Formats: sequence, C-alpha cells, structure tokens
Amino acid sequence: MIADAAQTGRPLSAFDVITLEHAEAIVQAAEKSSAPVILQVSRSTVSYHGGALRPLAAALRAIAGRGDGAGGSAPLLGQHRRVDAAWRGCRLQFDRTGRPLSVLRGTNREVSRAARWLSANYVFAEAGLGPVHDWHTSSPDGNVANAAAQFAADFVVRTNIDALDVTVIDTAERTIGVSPEVAIIPRLRKHVRVPLVLQLNSPMTNQDLQRSIRAGIVKIHVGSTSEMTFRGALRRSLRSDRIVDPRFYLASVRTALTERASAVLEAISCCDPPHSSA
Repeated sequence: MIADAAQTGRPLSAFDVITLEHAEAIVQAAEKSSAPVILQVSRSTVSYHGGALRPLAAALRAIAGRGDGAGGSAPLLGQHRRVDAAWRGCRLQFDRTGRPLSVLRGTNREVSRAARWLSANYVFAEAGLGPVHDWHTSSPDGNVANAAAQFAADFVVRTNIDALDVTVIDTAERTIGVSPEVAIIPRLRKHVRVPLVLQLNSPMTNQDLQRSIRAGIVKIHVGSTSEMTFRGALRRSLRSDRIVDPRFYLASVRTALTERASAVLEAISCCDPPHSSA
C-alpha cells in the first residue's frame, strides 16, 4: 500500500487506535470514501488493554476485514520502542498482505539496532530522525534545511529503514516543524530514497496538509486530532445525566470519530497527485 502511494502520489492515511470504537469509526470512514487506511496500534494502547496484544490484534483484524468489499482496506501497524516488542508484533503478522509493519521510536542508536533486526526479518520499518546536535557544522552556509536533509539521508542509509517520519526534526538548537516549513519536504524527498511520513497535528490546516502532500509526503499519521474529537464528543454526551447506558455515549463518540476520519480522508483525496516515483 505504501509502495502504491509512493508510485501514484496519493498518500496513505494511518490512524491511531485506542478502543474498538476508534477502529470501527476509521473503517467505516474508509468504506464510505473507498480509501485505504492503516490502523496503528501503539505500545501504550496494548498496555491499556492489559498488555494482551494477540486478542487486540485479532479484534482489529476482524474489524479491518469489513473494508474489503467497499474498496477500502485496513492492515494493522504496530508502534514499538524495543526490539522484543517489535518481534512480538511481527509474529502476529499485523499486515494482512503478509509483510509486518513497525513504527520505531527512540534514540538513533536504538532505532538503528531495531531497524536492522526488522529489515533482516522482512519487516517494514518506519522511524523518525532523532536529535541532531551539530547540524550547523555539516553545512558550509549554515542552512538548517540542507543540513537536516543530509542528516536524514545519512540516517536512512545507516538504519536501513523503509519510511522516514519527518514531522519534527529536533536539532537541539532549533526544532523544525515541517507543516509551517513545507519547503523542507522537497529537499528531504530529494536526499532520502524512502517514502516520507507526516503526522497530522491539530494546529495543521487542510491547506498545510495538502501543501505537504504536494511537496512529497506519502503517508499521513493521524493521532492527536482524533483524541480531541473523542474527548469533545464524550463530554457532550455526558451532559445528559438521565442516560446510564454506556452504549449511548460510545455510539456518539464513534459517530464523531467517523466524521473526523471522513473529513481527513476527504481533505487528502482533494489534493491532486503531486508526483510519481519509481
């Protein structure tokens, strides 16, 4: 799916999942828009469900399977900080097409170690560039964007990851948020030979999102905006003290999450394909 997105220039959406209502809402939105999506599962979500990854993965795979007949599909993707956690996710084969997926978080050294292990085991590994403390010494003109692009390229080569999260590049002296500085994305795309990933944060407008897509973003990670939608819908439902059935509250939340996911998918689909790559 990510390879197809990179080839066609139409980005792929990945949504964080915490409850089953999240997954149901995302898949329903994908069915309505006939858009492929990825359900992402973090380590904290697994902990929330009692640390039981296998039944959670089984439930999400069952929910994701509903999208097959409507043009949408939703493989699962796990976020891991340690190699052993990534290995557990690989054994469950989160990706229904056969190749496991993994998002790595941690220091550059930790990511490098985990990504090499994942690559050796044929796992799709995604990671973000960690702190860069000496960017100013790597570029003769002191251009932070050029230096960050070169660091990113070196990081990809060193870790052998399959996709690079470029949302925030922490240079210690300056943090580059990609959304307001979309000009850095084409430089990263020029230097980095793997798909680029952007996290959709709440302050980002549809215009910023579409500009980022046109600049070369392949995968959109939707996280915090969904949680704000969840919280707002739940608070509105709880204003009625007469209703005690929790299904009422959760149904309202699921509806709101579906509307939010549909809006994100619509914003992405309205963006003309910016590029195609071999």
